[in-house]
Amino acid sequence: MKSTAPKAAGVILEATHKLKGAQVPGYMKANFEKAWNRFDINADGFVRAEETHTFMRSLMGKLNKFALAPGSLSDIGGAAPAATNLSESVAAPEKPAPKPKKAASQEEEAAADTANVEVDVSGLI
Repeated sequence: MKSTAPKAAGVILEATHKLKGAQVPGYMKANFEKAWNRFDINADGFVRAEETHTFMRSLMGKLNKFALAPGSLSDIGGAAPAATNLSESVAAPEKPAPKPKKAASQEEEAAADTANVEVDVSGLI
C-alpha cells in the first residue's frame, strides 16, 4: 500500500546499510514517487507482492551494489570499453602449442613399417 510503503522502504534502505537514518527521508522524497509510479501501473496505490523485490532494486538505483559492476547492463557506456562483437567479449581458451616431434631413429621407423604389414598365411596350412 502506497501510504505505508515509504516507511517500509526506508527501513529496508537503512537495514541493508545503503543509507544512514538521517539520509533516508531526503532520499525517499527524491526517489520514491518515480519508482512507485513505475510499478503501480494501475494507479490503485498497490504494488504486487511479487514485484516488491524488483521495486526495491529500482528504488535503490545507484545504491544497489550491482549498479555499474563490470559487465552489468548499467556499465554500458561507462569507462570500460565495450566489446564490439562476441569474440571480443568472451575470451576463447588458448590451445596449447603442439609439441615438436622428435626425430625417429631408423629402428623405430623399421618397427613402424613392419607393424602395418599384412601377411597372407592362407597358403601355410
